[in-house]
Amino acid sequence: MTIKRIIAFVIDWILVFLIGGFCLFIGSDMKEQLLMPSITGFKWYGVLLSLLAFFVLPFFRDLPFGISPGKLVMGLRVMDKITEEKASVPKLILRNITFYIPQIEFIVLLATRGRTLGDMISKTTVENRRKKEM
Repeated sequence: MTIKRIIAFVIDWILVFLIGGFCLFIGSDMKEQLLMPSITGFKWYGVLLSLLAFFVLPFFRDLPFGISPGKLVMGLRVMDKITEEKASVPKLILRNITFYIPQIEFIVLLATRGRTLGDMISKTTVENRRKKEM
């Protein structure tokens, strides 16, 4: 399960960077950027969209079904540890606050055998989707 969670996390990070990079690219003079990349070729709205993608998307990555794109690929979902039901929206957002400190998340994930700091803060757990559906 820990390996699946790490792979899901990496997939989510890659998607955030791809979306942020795409937003930055569409907000640039594309012809100039392709021929000679430069920081001065970016428009303010491209930078703003890119920053929004990088800083806002991760908080909402598990919405609305408790499944981020990475978790979807790996067959995982977020559950409320107490009720053993799908985690509520506030809990899904709260658990993603730690998305920006992947080193600490990785250490905690390994030390606790499958729970991250975000899981502990929000009292959630991640489990296999298929197990609950049976």
